[in-house]
Amino acid sequence: MKKIRLAAHRGFSECYPENTMVAFKEALKLDIDMIETDVHMTRDGVLVLMHDHDLCRTTDKKGLIRETDFAEVEKADAGIHKGEKFKGEKVPTLREFLELVKDRKDIELNIELKDYPGECGAFAYESCDKAIAMLDEYGVTERCYINSFSGDILNYVYTKYENRIRLHGYCPVRLLGEYFSENFFKRCACVCLFNISFDKNGKADWSKTNIVSDQSKFDLVKSYGAEPWCYFKVDEEETFKTALERGAVAFTCNNPLKAAQILKKLGVR
Repeated sequence: MKKIRLAAHRGFSECYPENTMVAFKEALKLDIDMIETDVHMTRDGVLVLMHDHDLCRTTDKKGLIRETDFAEVEKADAGIHKGEKFKGEKVPTLREFLELVKDRKDIELNIELKDYPGECGAFAYESCDKAIAMLDEYGVTERCYINSFSGDILNYVYTKYENRIRLHGYCPVRLLGEYFSENFFKRCACVCLFNISFDKNGKADWSKTNIVSDQSKFDLVKSYGAEPWCYFKVDEEETFKTALERGAVAFTCNNPLKAAQILKKLGVR
């Protein structure tokens, strides 16, 4: 059986402060194939790694990253929310992260672009271009996936960079924006499947995200030539087993140590 790939979600995020250098360094000690992280641009043009648009959940500061200068972001403590022992961890820059992984040829990168045109217009495209330029500078683009919940950004990357960068999409496709159809999956190298539904107002219900998507969704993604990937907030053997049976070829996980043990037990690592 083909080896199932494993990506560390925001680094080793279950046990270390997410999207920090310590989380990435600890993940690189484990049996993984990939690291997933999130890129924002500060008001003065510095690319930094954080999941949320606002500093408040994972640091001791507040404010939208895109409306904050790097000098202020740099002062934020990105570790204290995970415990006193992580006090003083900083918000990393994309450059710091790439310095860490540039020589790890065995590690792929899943780079999620978090600045969206619908929220910040041309700023989002500038952020995207700067990120890709830096990936090119470090010679890692060929081992990257570009990921975004903005279908507009993914379309921009596909068009401007002439399909030389692998795209990571989402199922249901509505997550990419109301104007996108499942035909977009033709442009994606992989698609992450979420078991979510939407109410009449378009609000997503994320309560069933640890339930594996129906077989029909896996088949749909494969029919467009994309790989079915999965992410579950909690890494559990039965969930992984079901996803594998339905066709998953990669997992993004919060606890890569536990996830690798599960996959090894299931005979796919």
